[in-house]
Amino acid sequence: MPSRISIKKRFSLASEHYDEHAVVQNNISHELSGLVDNGYYENVLEIGTGTGLLTGFLTSKIDFKNFFSLDISYRMIEMARKKFKHIHFFTADGEEIPIISRFDLIATSSTLQWFLNPKESMPDLFNLFKKDGIFLFSVFVKGTFKELIEAVEKTGFGSYFPLRDSSFYLRIIEKFLNVECYYEKSYDIYYKTAMDFLKSIKMTGANYTLNKNPKISNFFEFLRFIDNNFREDGKIKITYKSLFVRARKPSINK
Repeated sequence: MPSRISIKKRFSLASEHYDEHAVVQNNISHELSGLVDNGYYENVLEIGTGTGLLTGFLTSKIDFKNFFSLDISYRMIEMARKKFKHIHFFTADGEEIPIISRFDLIATSSTLQWFLNPKESMPDLFNLFKKDGIFLFSVFVKGTFKELIEAVEKTGFGSYFPLRDSSFYLRIIEKFLNVECYYEKSYDIYYKTAMDFLKSIKMTGANYTLNKNPKISNFFEFLRFIDNNFREDGKIKITYKSLFVRARKPSINK
């Protein structure tokens, strides 16, 4: 598993070019925002803000008194800060939130997969809700990058981040919150070449490797495998899979 330091470093390096390459992350943020009801939410917390993709969709739909927005990367927060006024931005780890307020709405998109200890940190997060508070989240789950995983296993080059399946997150949530709806959705994104795909991963901070001394011959075999096995209509098809959940803090604790 990656360290918090490595996660922060990758996303900081990706901050300037993130929006250009985060096509699927933007689509997922838009989809997630569709699960929030229009209306007034006194206190809102967004976790894993990045450059503000979800922030933009949420603030166009809801009214609020206080909107707190955090990310582990200071550079990401600075990119978001340029886009929005009246948002309280700060740098923090989503698993160690330094806030004692209670929230009517907590939202996070494509972030929870990076949590190192979700079985402990997610229940702590639920303590930040007011009664009847809403939790909206999307998270990349197993099935994402299935093409990459097959290429790694066939060629022995590279590595991949071990994503959890949807049931893992649902089991945690159902112990503390009432799940009002959930579903999975797959996105097929097309790239001209395998190298374009790898560049996109890097430019969105999602690159991950355990192999410090890869052989160049294995690298070219890896590229050829992707190019030869995952082309559709002349382009490389890569699968992303996300879980979407809307849940509510019960008036009486479970």
